[in-house]
Amino acid sequence: MGLFCANLHFRTTDDHALSAALKERGVSRCRVFPAKRGWTSLYEERASHQDDARIRDLAGGLSQDLHVAAIAFMVHDSDIACYWLFDDGRLLDEYNSCPDYFDSDATGDGPTSPSGGHPDVLLRYCRKGVRQDQLEAILGEETVFAESVIERLAEALGIETERALADYRDVAGGGGPGGADDDDDEDGGDNDGGPNLLPLPTDLASRMVKMLGADPSSAPADPQVAALVEAAARDDMDEIDRLLTAGVAIEAEAPAPLSGAQPGAGLGKLFPGGAPKIPMTPLLAAVANKRLRSAKRLLDAGADPNRVHPLFGTPVHAATGAGEVELLKLLIDRGGEVNSRNVQGQTPLEVVAASRATLDRLAQAQAMMESMGVKLPGLVEQLSNIKLPTEGWDECERLLKTHGAR
Repeated sequence: MGLFCANLHFRTTDDHALSAALKERGVSRCRVFPAKRGWTSLYEERASHQDDARIRDLAGGLSQDLHVAAIAFMVHDSDIACYWLFDDGRLLDEYNSCPDYFDSDATGDGPTSPSGGHPDVLLRYCRKGVRQDQLEAILGEETVFAESVIERLAEALGIETERALADYRDVAGGGGPGGADDDDDEDGGDNDGGPNLLPLPTDLASRMVKMLGADPSSAPADPQVAALVEAAARDDMDEIDRLLTAGVAIEAEAPAPLSGAQPGAGLGKLFPGGAPKIPMTPLLAAVANKRLRSAKRLLDAGADPNRVHPLFGTPVHAATGAGEVELLKLLIDRGGEVNSRNVQGQTPLEVVAASRATLDRLAQAQAMMESMGVKLPGLVEQLSNIKLPTEGWDECERLLKTHGAR
């Protein structure tokens, strides 16, 4: 579940003029946020549907109406970053980080080169001190998450990063002007200082459960496989030996618990009744629950250290993410690939880097909201309280790099 967002920013401090222009165009499902650092921000419902034609029309038309510069940002599933830069209605520059993303005829295994993006044009609208070579680096750098491109561009332009990574769905709630259920406020004007993060939608937990393969409506797992997975999770060596001797399939999956001592168990705060059990192999259950003895026994019995799980990646990814250097060493010694990729295409090192970046963004959002005197939404507060193994990540990174990880 990557980030989806679309937002527009206008080089003007007159948010009332922007609201009037929106009203003139018949745009009602929107929110306008007053200027910060010289940019007034707009979030509009149709643009939030990732409709690039709508984004172009709205940004270009309003830029012409107000005779100002405008830039529109879009992120699609954390895979694609786009922007469109207008001045007085003229399209000066546009950028797409992955232009062949939706092209079924595209060939080649590697990522496609970005299209557009002219640093010399963009530079004219950046804050003082930004250099053209810095913009070139931003637009040319390969990133794990596309939103990091937008985040850095927004900083160069002087636009608050929180505004550049927000969407109409983030700011439409709350029943105030421009809210999702308020059709009477046609100009979308607002007195807030910036977008606010909303609590976890009521149906999101159930959707996440299904996404993780833990849907209770799915067919039950084989009881013998379930017993082996449970035994691996609780480090019951006698039960593991009994079940393996009985011929239970070592690569079959069954729902497994996450120990309360594990970082992943913090997900329980986001689900009613605690974190769901997630289908996994016995080896992955042992790694996810930090069971070194069980992992060794299962590897001795032929468990695959490179099998890819849709959530955790390979056991090498899981051990790295948990900060368990001894488990990681065991897996590498038994043939675990240090440069294997998960379903998102990330290596174990890239997963740690992405986790650190997420922590930084969460801290920034929390600091911004506290500085505004805004009460932290439940989701942000819960995520902030989850203990993560940052010291273990350091050790795992060192071990991976000594074995040639990239």
